[in-house]
Amino acid sequence: MREGSKSQHSDRGDGDRASFGRRGFLQGAMGLGLSLPAAAALLAACSGEDPEATRRTLRFVGWDFLPDTIQTHLDTWAAVSGGTVELEVLPVTGYPAAIQTRFRGGDRPDLFYNFTYLLGQFLENGWNRTLNDLPGVEERIDALYPGARSRFVTADGQITSLPYFSAVFMNHYNAAMVEQAGFSGPPQTLQEYYDQCAKIKADGISDAPYESSWLNERIEEYLMATLLGEGITPFDDAAQPVFADDPRSVDVLEWWRAMYQDGLTSPTILTDDNPELIGGMTQGTFAFYAGHDYWLKIFNDVGGPAAADLRMAPMPGAGQTLLAGEVVQMGPDLEGTALNDAWDLLKFYTGADNDGNFTVPLTWVEAAALAVPYPSFFEDPAIQAAYPDYYDLGVITSEYDRAGTPAARALSWYQGFQVKVGERVNDMLAGDATPAETVANMADDAVELAAG
Repeated sequence: MREGSKSQHSDRGDGDRASFGRRGFLQGAMGLGLSLPAAAALLAACSGEDPEATRRTLRFVGWDFLPDTIQTHLDTWAAVSGGTVELEVLPVTGYPAAIQTRFRGGDRPDLFYNFTYLLGQFLENGWNRTLNDLPGVEERIDALYPGARSRFVTADGQITSLPYFSAVFMNHYNAAMVEQAGFSGPPQTLQEYYDQCAKIKADGISDAPYESSWLNERIEEYLMATLLGEGITPFDDAAQPVFADDPRSVDVLEWWRAMYQDGLTSPTILTDDNPELIGGMTQGTFAFYAGHDYWLKIFNDVGGPAAADLRMAPMPGAGQTLLAGEVVQMGPDLEGTALNDAWDLLKFYTGADNDGNFTVPLTWVEAAALAVPYPSFFEDPAIQAAYPDYYDLGVITSEYDRAGTPAARALSWYQGFQVKVGERVNDMLAGDATPAETVANMADDAVELAAG
């Protein structure tokens, strides 16, 4: 166990041993059908404790996506559980720096949104509570898609978080453009991607057939998605950059460079942000967009002359697709009834509630086609009904079946690697480095950053 994780438990002494006794009682009581808060009240009554002695108002920190909906969910949980919770909303822009600054300053919210790439840093600093000792958590982890596990469980088995939302990388394409160019369907390999873009441009259907999120801060995610699609293992179990040992990694960057230098991408793809890519797809400027599956809903919600022609297909390649998404974590200072309440709220917020309903995730589907990475989520009739008709859930679930994410992406040094990937790829596209040099340089960056 890492030292940072030890520190969150090492000073509990007899109180910690007592909490394990309470936990055993609570698990038994819940086995008889009692909810966690009800079991805690029963324990207090039997022991002569004041049931409110360790109960307090929880603090929940999230970012500003549908804050009124977040508040509604917290109010719903409070009404059912009898607990109380206060919400604080921070802007998603700048959230990573803001939440880290708060923790460095001694602030300790009880539950909070977090970005996956910060999980290692929070664990090492003792800023979150691991979940391993909480009743039923292993069942939650076991119920995930296998490829999702490494987003929430470290290599040494520490459970750091549960899902706020998840998404898989997909190929979004304009079916009318693909058909007009004489193709029967979207590309299934990188070579077909190049060929279809070249034909669409040569036929005058689109001057810039291909678009994706190649901003500096997003290029690493695209790189991982493309490597995985080609069946390349980016990092091994020891977080070593073994992509450098696979010659197909150079082939991927050769393709990437050719798409850009041969004029098949948006000429401003390195600086295009959400408004440009949304407008380009919905107005019929671009034929393809590689990105998270929820973008199809964004395109249709925005609308435009080409919106009805947009479809979604698996990313090219016979390997994996990239699983993405963010998490909810527990603060380190929870104990007693406050801990029980926080665990009950965390379960309610991140998956099926005590009645087996996906109450909170359902609203994220309705609002933005955001998922949680459980097969049972996609099997739920209410979830299926919430997805728009233009979503093919068979395609999405098949991608979740083959999705994965390198465990290295949650390590504390990885954020620095994301920055380096952006720099290296930009140098390559500018002609300042070859694909082979770029692969070697990125591997060296990873080793250096991991070593500290």
